Amino acid sequence: MLLVVLLWGASGWAQAECPSGELLQGRPPSRLRSVYRPDRVTDGLVAREGEAWDSERAAGLGVNRPGLLYDLGRVVGISGVYLQGTGDESWKLEGTPDGRTWTLLWRAPAVGDRGLRGRQVAGLDATARFLRLRPEGGDGRFGLSELRVGCRDDPRAGARVRPGRTPPNAYATAVAQAWRKALLALAALAFFALRRGAPEGAAGRRRTEGVATVALTASAWWTFGPVASAGVACVALGLLRLAPLARARGALALASWLLVAAMAWTNFGRFNGQWTVHYHDAMHYHLGARYARELGYTRLYHCVAVADLELDRWPIPLNRGARDLRNNLGLDIGDYLRDADGCKRRFTPARWRAFREDVGFFQAQLTPGAWDRWFMDHGYNATPVWTLLMGDGILRDRPASRPTLEALAHADEVFYAALLVLCPWAFGLEAGALAALVMALGFPWVYLWVGGGIGRAPWIVLLVASAGLSRRGRDVSAGLCLGAAAGLLAFPAALCLGSAVALGEALLRRRPLPRGDLRFLAGAGLAAGLLVGAATARLGPGLLREFLANSAKHTATVATNRVGLPAALALLALPRWAVLGVKCVAVGLLGLAARRARDPGRRLIVSSLAPFLWFELSSYYGALCLLWAPLARDERLGTTLLLGLLCLTQIPVLALGGDLHIGYYLAVSAPLVALGAWLVCREAHRRPQGP
Repeated sequence: MLLVVLLWGASGWAQAECPSGELLQGRPPSRLRSVYRPDRVTDGLVAREGEAWDSERAAGLGVNRPGLLYDLGRVVGISGVYLQGTGDESWKLEGTPDGRTWTLLWRAPAVGDRGLRGRQVAGLDATARFLRLRPEGGDGRFGLSELRVGCRDDPRAGARVRPGRTPPNAYATAVAQAWRKALLALAALAFFALRRGAPEGAAGRRRTEGVATVALTASAWWTFGPVASAGVACVALGLLRLAPLARARGALALASWLLVAAMAWTNFGRFNGQWTVHYHDAMHYHLGARYARELGYTRLYHCVAVADLELDRWPIPLNRGARDLRNNLGLDIGDYLRDADGCKRRFTPARWRAFREDVGFFQAQLTPGAWDRWFMDHGYNATPVWTLLMGDGILRDRPASRPTLEALAHADEVFYAALLVLCPWAFGLEAGALAALVMALGFPWVYLWVGGGIGRAPWIVLLVASAGLSRRGRDVSAGLCLGAAAGLLAFPAALCLGSAVALGEALLRRRPLPRGDLRFLAGAGLAAGLLVGAATARLGPGLLREFLANSAKHTATVATNRVGLPAALALLALPRWAVLGVKCVAVGLLGLAARRARDPGRRLIVSSLAPFLWFELSSYYGALCLLWAPLARDERLGTTLLLGLLCLTQIPVLALGGDLHIGYYLAVSAPLVALGAWLVCREAHRRPQGP
C-alpha cells in the first residue's frame, strides 16, 4: 500500500502545470539561428493580415536552417497555439520536457500566400518545457509576426493589432519628404523677402503673416492630417488678429517658422520611418565606447566578426567583404576569423562574454543585408572625451538593449528640441528662426543620418550656446561651451580662429590684449584641456595616440558623403600640394576677415566657415552652417541665398531618386563654401573692428 501511495504521489508531482494567460508573452528565445528582430515574435503585437513578409512588425528568418528555441522554465500543459507567419510555407512547432526527445506538437499548414497569415489550433493536450519553431518549404522568404501559446485560455486573446500600415524604410521616408521641404524653403524665402521689402502698413503685414500661416498649416497637414491643420490655421490667424501691436504680430509670424522647422526636422512626424534607434550607427558608437580599451580604433570589425562566429546565428561567407580599419582598405571576413585569438586575448573572459552578448543584440536588430553592409563602414571615430563620457560614464554597466538605446536616442531628441529655444535666444528671433530652418531643411544633415543615434546632438547645442553667451558678454562661459564641443568632436576648435588672430595681432603690434577674446580663449582652453586630460588619465595615453592616427587616416580616406572646400577642389583633380596651398590661403583670408568683427561672439560666427575650408566634413556636420544665420539675416540678399541653398540641397534628391553618389555632395559643397565666403566678406566689409 505504501508503494502505491508513493507512486501515486510521484505521478502527481510530475504532472505538468497549467497556468493561465499567454505563456510566451515578452519571453526572448533561449537560442536562435538565422533570425533577426526576434523580439517581434513574442511582443503581443500582430501585423495586419496579408502584410508583407518583410514587414517591420515581423521577425525575419534566413534560409540556412532557421529556427527559434524557447524555454518556458518548467513543464507546462499546452492546449492551443496561434501563429502569424508567411503563408506560403508550413511551420513546425515541436516540444520536449527534457531537451532530448522532441515531439511534433503542431504543423501550421501553408495557405498559399506570401503575406503574413494567422493560423490557430486548439485541443492539443500536450506538455513541454522547451518549444522549437522552424519553417518548412516556401520560397525562402520567411517572416514571423507572432507566436502565442496557451494552456487554459485562447492564445489569440489579448493580441493587439498594430494600427495603421507598416511605414516605409528610413531612406524612403527622408527622400519622400524632400519635395515638401523644398516647397517650405521656397515659402520661407518668400516670407523673408516680403518681410524685408514690405512697406509699413496693414497690407504688407497681411502678406507676410499670410505666408507664415500657410506654411505652418501645410506643415501641420503633412504632420498631423487635415483636421489638425484646420485647427492650427484657426489658432494662427486668431493669434495674429488678437495681437495688439504690429511688432507682436511679426514676432508671432516668426515664431511660427520655429514650429515649421520642428515639424520638418522630424520628417513631419515620421522621424526615420520604421525605427526609433539608428542601429547601424548606434552599434558603432555603443560597442566602440563601451569596449574602447579592448577595441581601440582598429579592432571593432575584427572582434565583432569573431563574436559573430561564436554566436553561430548566421552563416558567415569567408569571402564576404569587410573594411580593414588599420588602413581603411578592403579585405575578406575570413582574414579576421583566422586571427580570432588576436582579438580575444585583449578581453577578460567576463568582458568577452558581455561583448559577445552586445554583438548578439545588435545582430538581432539588423537584416542580413544591413549586417553585411555594417562591416564596410568606417569604424568608430569618436574622440577620447566622447568615449569617456559615453563609454565610462553612461554605458559602462549598461548592456545593449532597446530601452537603453531608445532612452539615449530620445535624449538626443531633447537636445535638438532645445535648439528651438537656443537659436532665438542666441541670435534673436528672426535670425533664430532662420537658423532653425537651416537645420530642418538642408538635406546633407537630414534627420536620416543623425536621428536615432546616441550623443549626436550635444556638439551643435554647445556651439549655439557659445555664440549666445558670447553675444551677451559672457566670454568665459562661451569659451567653456566651445571647448566642450571641441572635446566631443575636435573640429569645432577651428572656431577659435578669429579670437586667436585678434590676440596674435595685438601681441605683434604691442597693443593691449582684447580682454573678451582672451577670456574666451582661456575658457575654451580650460574646458578642452580638462576634458582631454581626464580622458587621457582614465583611458590611457595610447587611446589618444590611436585617435590622432585614426583621424589622419580617416581624413585621407575618400568617402562619398563629404562636404567642404577640399571636396569641391576634388573636381579639379589638383595635386596635394596645390590643394594644401589653396586651403592655407583661404583660411588665412578668413582669419583676416574674422579679426575685423566687433566682438568674440561675432568672430566665432565668422570663424564657423573655417572647418568647411580646411576639412572634408561628413555631410551631417554641415549643419554647422546654421551659425551663418546672423550674417545672412543682416541683408535681404544673404537671407535669399541661404534659403535658396536649402532648396537646392533638396531638388537633386528628387531628380536622382535618392541615388546620392559622390557627385551630389561635390555639387553641394561648391555653393555651400561660396555662400559662406560671401557672407564673411560682407561681414568684414561692413563691421570694422572698433578701438
